[in-house]
Amino acid sequence: MSENQKEEVKKPDEEKTKEELIAEVKNLRAEIDKLNEEIEMVRADNQMKDMRISFFEQTAKLENNRIQEYRKTMGQLRQEIEDLKKMKAEEYFAKNENAAKEEEEEDEPYNEEEIKNSEVMKLKFAKDIVQNGPNYSGASQMFSVFKSIQGKVILAYPTKERSLEIYDLEKDFLIKSIKEAHSSEIYCCRHFVDIKSNKDLLITSSFDKSLKIWDIENSDTPILTIENAHSNGFSFSPCILSNEKLSENFIISGADDESIKIFDFKGKFLDKQIKVGDYVNYLDAYYEIAKGKIYIINGTSRGLKVHDFDDCSVYQTYYEKEPSPHAYIILHKNESKNRMELIDADMKGFIRIWNFHTAKLLKTIKMETIVNGICLWDNRYLATSGRDANIKLVDLKSKKIINKLSGHEKETLSVKKINLSKYGDCLVSLDRNGIIKLWSL
Repeated sequence: MSENQKEEVKKPDEEKTKEELIAEVKNLRAEIDKLNEEIEMVRADNQMKDMRISFFEQTAKLENNRIQEYRKTMGQLRQEIEDLKKMKAEEYFAKNENAAKEEEEEDEPYNEEEIKNSEVMKLKFAKDIVQNGPNYSGASQMFSVFKSIQGKVILAYPTKERSLEIYDLEKDFLIKSIKEAHSSEIYCCRHFVDIKSNKDLLITSSFDKSLKIWDIENSDTPILTIENAHSNGFSFSPCILSNEKLSENFIISGADDESIKIFDFKGKFLDKQIKVGDYVNYLDAYYEIAKGKIYIINGTSRGLKVHDFDDCSVYQTYYEKEPSPHAYIILHKNESKNRMELIDADMKGFIRIWNFHTAKLLKTIKMETIVNGICLWDNRYLATSGRDANIKLVDLKSKKIINKLSGHEKETLSVKKINLSKYGDCLVSLDRNGIIKLWSL
């Protein structure tokens, strides 16, 4: 064995010097201290993790409590708002009762002979136009009938299979069927004229949350699609705003997310938005030339308002003693009184006629059933569709139901007037079986 190897042989403890033993003990203590430090660090880290877990648990609990408090507060605020609305309506009626009576028209004598000889008494069933129309309850804008710029009388409607049909009523001819126009049920199909391009446009909305605009002369594909127009739900009654005051067209849409949104004609959502606090059932726009003002007509699940398009402020509120969902609204120029009137149908069986600008109630007509749709006939009569499957004609002066057209087997959803060369003035109606009927003189 070499000398070096001999030196590497470890001495037994008893042969180690005192200094060597002390050095080893120091080294062992240093290692123990290091291990203790590491243990303390692990313990501290675990404590921090426990503290973090506890903190997040406490935060989650606090957030949950805050959410519950928020929900409770929101419920209370909603109730307070409803109470305030009721109080405001009661105050309004108490304050304006005499003024309303002064403005309300007295019922004219019921002239039975005049009614008997009226054209509307001659209306009768002519034929079924189509049998594959939409059949969804609660939507009154599911088909359009109109005379196009090209002179055709067009019926535009969606089918249960989500196709969009363009039908020539004069020639009884299906011009076009656009398959899969939307990916889900179509709830609205409305006609508007684009005065900028002098074209007939259709706007459709669907349960798939999209809005689409179609040119009826070139309708294979939409000229504009807005996906997810509303965050919650779909639009029952979107409309197109096109008039000489504006340099561009707009789309106005409302849904059960309790808002009305305005888009440009490229589909961009603008900053203009109206929070209405209720489901939006019906929307339309009205341009009053004399004032140069544009108004948004808004019928919700619990009220009726008109907004100023420019700043989205409330222009007028039409107070009802018992708020109800509004199914359909039309504007009517009463030439004899030289005033604009608003006629609305609600889902409690009432038709009300208001002074558009003063919001004074002029007349109330109690129907026998829930009313879904209305249309004017010669500014004297009102045709109504409703829950009892009949089409009724009401004399606006006497408030009497003067004719009842039976033939639909299920609830009638919508009714519209059109003139056909073969039949003269006609009514077109849709029921919950998806059948569209024609009634003529």
